[in-house]
Amino acid sequence: QEAGIDRADAIIALLERDIENIMVGLFARQYNVPKILARLRQQHYRAAYQLAGITDIFSAYEYLHNELIIAVENPEIRHVMALGNGQVEIAAIDVAAESPLLGQDLTVLWQDADFPTGAIVLGLLKASEQLFHLPRDRQRIDPDDEVLLVASHDDVQRIARILNTRKRRFLR
Repeated sequence: QEAGIDRADAIIALLERDIENIMVGLFARQYNVPKILARLRQQHYRAAYQLAGITDIFSAYEYLHNELIIAVENPEIRHVMALGNGQVEIAAIDVAAESPLLGQDLTVLWQDADFPTGAIVLGLLKASEQLFHLPRDRQRIDPDDEVLLVASHDDVQRIARILNTRKRRFLR
């Protein structure tokens, strides 16, 4: 109370034990804190976190697990940030030396018939100059460039295949 919990917009619980984080959540809920965030250590406590009114639960295990799977299955994809409870992500995809898009304008990527309609290309990070270019800059795609985009996890995978699968046909 001395810290002003009754005026708080949010509270974050990052304590060592799950039971302590749950107690912080219950205490914050009692004071009608609208946003309660907490770190989950052991998965079997997830339901207790939800019952305590914790609005956002973060699990290092789940995050690490997902990152390891992505790194093993698709080393060319780098997850930058999750948005909207993980429904959408910002990702960077490395352009391979064998990419069928080499030398072409970035716009050819979303002209591909397989490009997901819900995805948005943010731009191109040029490896040669370490500068970020928006799509309107009409930059050519070169090896080791990175395409930054916003898309669902599945759509990021599809776009990586478009970018780095040899011998593809493109709409013109």
